[in-house]
Amino acid sequence: MNTQVVSEEEMRALLPAYEVEGQYLRRIRRKILLRIVIAVVLFTVSVAIMIIYPDLQIRSVFNGSSQNATTLIDSIILFRLSILLPFIILYLISFLKNLYFRSMTVMSLLMMCSILSLDAEFYVAALTQDPSLGVVGILVTRLACLYLFALNYMDVRL
Repeated sequence: MNTQVVSEEEMRALLPAYEVEGQYLRRIRRKILLRIVIAVVLFTVSVAIMIIYPDLQIRSVFNGSSQNATTLIDSIILFRLSILLPFIILYLISFLKNLYFRSMTVMSLLMMCSILSLDAEFYVAALTQDPSLGVVGILVTRLACLYLFALNYMDVRL
């Protein structure tokens, strides 16, 4: 009598978010790691632009009308970093240990889309009123990060 109720293939189909196939992950590991590094560099550049040129953010978001705009921009940056840094660490741990990596790729897409959608209204308004290279640069870095995480998702969704 067969005591095994669910086969290994059926279990993988039931728990697809748990791990990526080992041999397949070894083949794509370098590609995914490169995308993660590029996304982290792009995030760092975006944060550096926001820190070095806060007037760009103030013009984009507040139209220069808020008196405490620099403190508000600093708190926005601090809040986003407090969310993104732990997530990046969890994403890397999930990738290196291959634990729930498929779920983490979906969460990375959700986080990128939420950050992009939060700022989309401000950046579209800034681009229509006073287009500048800084606003375009920040928008392009966020879209590039979204694209990189979408590529990671497409690679591991099998």
